Amino acid sequence: MGNESKEQVEGEDHIDNHADRTAPIHAPTGSYHSHHSAPKTEIPKGWKECCICVGQYSPDKFPESEKITTTCDHDHEELVCIRCIRDTLQEALGQGEIRRIHCPMCPELFKHEDVKKYGTPEILCRYEYLVLMATPGLVMCLGPNCGSGQVHLDNHKENPVMICNSCNFKTCVVHKLPWHEGFSCEEFDCDESQIERLEADEATAKLLSQNSKVCPACNQGVTKTDGCDHLQCRCGQEWCFECLASWENIIRLGATAHARHCSYHPDKVRLRSDQKEATARNMAELVHGGPVSEALANARVAHNAKRRETLRPLALEAAEKRARAMKEEAEAGAKANGSPGGSGGGFARRAKKPKLIAPWEEK
Repeated sequence: MGNESKEQVEGEDHIDNHADRTAPIHAPTGSYHSHHSAPKTEIPKGWKECCICVGQYSPDKFPESEKITTTCDHDHEELVCIRCIRDTLQEALGQGEIRRIHCPMCPELFKHEDVKKYGTPEILCRYEYLVLMATPGLVMCLGPNCGSGQVHLDNHKENPVMICNSCNFKTCVVHKLPWHEGFSCEEFDCDESQIERLEADEATAKLLSQNSKVCPACNQGVTKTDGCDHLQCRCGQEWCFECLASWENIIRLGATAHARHCSYHPDKVRLRSDQKEATARNMAELVHGGPVSEALANARVAHNAKRRETLRPLALEAAEKRARAMKEEAEAGAKANGSPGGSGGGFARRAKKPKLIAPWEEK
């Protein structure tokens, strides 16, 4: 209701074509060769034109200052209406940008006071939310119907519990899960559910690593859908998507600034196995919510050893079962061909190829 009333008020004191904002104000209606045209719209004296939407507005629909931001130095003879400035803010915030919101007329960036000056309550709410989410050490409360967050900069090993100031819900900042009452973080890592969670996170990281990388500046995941390998993260850092080299160094030093395993380096070498493991580990830690603890790694090794001990006799039993079935089938085929002993008496039937299935799926 608030947005609709605002648009209605703006529509009363400006001349604009909402169907086509670039249409000329004095464009006649009807055929080009018509002798009868609609009367021309008279522009009130003192009204100004927006250089972006080409609409005619009253002076109060433009910024009071000639500068859109506090540091703008572009030509101030070309004016931009407040609605176009808000459209610029809304589009950038819709993409999650807070550090690269620039003036629609020049590269100068919006500061907090600039967003507060032109933004609607909805735009300010979105901007403050994105600023909060980018705060270092922020931990979101996992309580039902809470949705708040707070900074937890304490040592996670000594103080892994975050108590929400809004709902008093307890969250484990190590596992990014509700607090495991009665178990320490090391004891909780030994639970089988955490081992299954780690394996699922590693499978997800393996899938994401095909077209995603971890930003070297903000350590957030970045996915490339198309375009070249010159990538700019939301944090403002520019780097090569293939080798994570700083684009500033690439411009300054040339192709040799790329990593040696990058295809853009003039003397490319193959990526070592430990480098591949480090890349996969970074993505897995991002998906998992942090580094894998020593307790969880040891619990996983013990769990896999126990799993092998359990499956080894099942696999042996399944192999023996298949061998007996093949022997019985061969004897039955030989008997059907008139050779009770399994030799002579006609042609031997071709052995049927066994169907290989997992041991734990054997009936």
